[in-house]
Formats: sequence, structure tokens, C-alpha cells
Amino acid sequence: MNLERLCFCITGWHYSESVYAACCESGFDLFVISHQPSHRIPEPFVQSIPADHIFQEPNLGYDWGCYQQFIAHGIWKSYDVIFFMHDDLLIRNLDFIPHSLDLILSGAQVIGNGLNSPQVAWPRTHLQCYAHSGWLPPSITFEHQTVRGSFFAITAHALQKVRHFEIFWDPNQVYIRFGNHSLIATCGRLSALFGDSCIAFLGSDYRNSPYILEEERGGQGHSPPIMRQRLAVNLYKELGRQYVTQRLQSKGVNSFTRSLGMILKQLDGVERDSAFYGMNE
Repeated sequence: MNLERLCFCITGWHYSESVYAACCESGFDLFVISHQPSHRIPEPFVQSIPADHIFQEPNLGYDWGCYQQFIAHGIWKSYDVIFFMHDDLLIRNLDFIPHSLDLILSGAQVIGNGLNSPQVAWPRTHLQCYAHSGWLPPSITFEHQTVRGSFFAITAHALQKVRHFEIFWDPNQVYIRFGNHSLIATCGRLSALFGDSCIAFLGSDYRNSPYILEEERGGQGHSPPIMRQRLAVNLYKELGRQYVTQRLQSKGVNSFTRSLGMILKQLDGVERDSAFYGMNE
């Protein structure tokens, strides 16, 4: 397996100088998908990164949406392994690169930093997280690992086969933790395609490995949801669970799932056509 062509895709938001410096030091290509307007990008970054390696995109789907925007440019096709990451990481050393490659050579397709969660029964506990997705778990008993969007590496082979991530688009930015729906659905789909062992980790601690410490929201952690967000999350949770349950049971579209799909569209802005229901697959 050829693993010589590597690149980084960084979500441009906090613009921590040390993250960009470490990636540049590696000698591999660096691309930035900026969810900040041009006047918010520090001038040193503009001068140090080639102009055609910086893309400004609207923040429609948080970090995983950012990575999907990069995928849509098709640049990844020129590389063997792509490292996706936030720009508020604490990178202790660059040994995460050879360690990631070793894990890929051992059979993994996706490499996370620290173990995200011992939880693997996501369809049983978070069934609503697949309601936006064109892919569904084969059953409620399906189990899979997940990687955090803060950092993960993925092979071009996996990207070619998966074609796109399962993004929860939230153009109105109702609640940032809806981004976890993208994480869960995408990792589930990857596991269904490549098997249980396709996801591996650099360390066993949450958000931490010998190489990288993942910050949360630039070191500020989570903000509690306001009432409007809480209502939206609870409504989506209930409707989403019903919706996926019906899709799993009926293996297609009926009037109930179509009605629920229309309601969910009002919440997440996703148009659900026949391809979404799996009718064209």
C-alpha cells in the first residue's frame, strides 16, 4: 500500500499558530477550509499558506460539514491519506503521523486520536442520529466505534468507497451538538463498509494521546443549550427515532415516514428525495 502522499485539511476557526506551524513543519501539503470571513483570518496565515490552499466556505454543518466541503473540491484524490483536524489542537509532536500510518498498514482505514467513547451501541441509544442520513444501520443492534471531528486520519481508499460523509446540515445553526449526528452516522457507514476493525486510535484516553490533546471549543468547553435549542433537540430526538424506526421496519417510504421526513426537513433543512430513502441504491 502506497502511503507517501499525505495532506492536512484544517478547519479554519481559532487559527492557533502552533497547529499550523506543526503541520507546515511536517513537509506535507496543508489545506484550510475557513469558516471565518476573510478579514478574520490573521495576516501571517494568509502570507504563509498558498492562496489556492485556503478555501472560504459558509459554516453550514460544523466541523464534519467543513470536511465535506473539502471533499467536494476533489483535492483529496491526489493523496493517499488525509488528516482532518481542528485548529485548536495541542500537537505535542509529529509522531502521530508514522503511528497513524502503522495502524493503516495493519488494516485500519480511519484513525482517531484518543478513544472517543466506550459506547458502541449507537443505534440502540442514539437512533435519531441517523435520521438525516442516506445510510441506515442494518438493524438497531448494529454496533460501531466513532472518532471525534477534532482529529482523524482517513485513507483515500475509504473516501473513494464512502464517496461522502453523512452530514447533518444545520444552516441556521440551531445547536452545535447536532454536528455529532454527522460523526455518528458517518462512522457507522464506514464501519458497515469496512468492518469493526476499520477504526483505530492513537491513544486510549478521551481527547488525548501521546501526540495530541484535543481542546473543546478553543478550550472553552460546551455551552449549555438555551431553551429554544433544548426544545429543538428534544423534538428532533423523538421524531428522528420514530422516523428511523419506520424506515428500518418498512424498508422504504410510506405516508408516515414521508410526513415525518417533511417535519424533520423543517428542523434540519435537508431535502429528502427518493435517493435519500435508499430507493435508488
